Amino acid sequence: MSNVKFRDGNKVEMDLHFGCSTWLYDDHLKIPAMQEMMDFILDLYDDNEEKWELHRSFYISMNAMVELDFSEKAKRFDIPAIDWFNDMVKTWTKGDSLIPDVKLSKHIPMIFGRVVDFQPNIHELKVYKGKEEQMSEAESLNKAINDARNAEFWENPMLKPFIEIFYGHSIPFAAFPNVERCLGMKQKDSQMTISEGMAIMSFDYNVQKSTSKCLFKMKEDKLKEAERKIKQEAKRLEFYNKTPIGWADRKLKKLSKKIDEQVI
Repeated sequence: MSNVKFRDGNKVEMDLHFGCSTWLYDDHLKIPAMQEMMDFILDLYDDNEEKWELHRSFYISMNAMVELDFSEKAKRFDIPAIDWFNDMVKTWTKGDSLIPDVKLSKHIPMIFGRVVDFQPNIHELKVYKGKEEQMSEAESLNKAINDARNAEFWENPMLKPFIEIFYGHSIPFAAFPNVERCLGMKQKDSQMTISEGMAIMSFDYNVQKSTSKCLFKMKEDKLKEAERKIKQEAKRLEFYNKTPIGWADRKLKKLSKKIDEQVI
């Protein structure tokens, strides 16, 4: 059973045990590459399951320790140690300024943080082709994952820009509690600390003057708002189901169901 544990020092320990599969699109068409790509995208929501072939199935049992940063710096939009990105910003803005110093938690009702360190440890990794176990492939994949812990991996000039973006970006971890808008409370700041067995979150609001209508007719207004949201969601789903993404979503659900049936 997978589980997540909070550790002292803003660290999260994860024991993960899961399986997944990869599928190949198997429809050989002699057409230009761009057209082939477009047809592939369209076939993502095609109901013809004969065009898809199960390629590999995976089972992974692993442990990972993630160290996080929730400091003031982690709340701001900047990407440290990436000169090439700042150079692009200078080119776009035709100036000498770098990426603007924006405090994300002031504008977005989320708790932000950054990944400082990520240490995966694979206990068991199995690869299957159909029902046959592929031991050599599992060993190669396991080695590739473990190599990510070596310093040489992080200094790879091809991967370094993407690695620095991953570790430099502030990412959301938790949302502010829902508060009625008419109460005049707007997000101002937030803080999170992880200690042994718990995550402590605090929220700061800018408070403005409310109205008597908000306080004494809140239930009535909430019912009207709920009715409005239901109608809005119904329209959104109707539109979504007609889009390629909506078709793709249903296709993926069908594939997931098919995988579950094969496993069972």
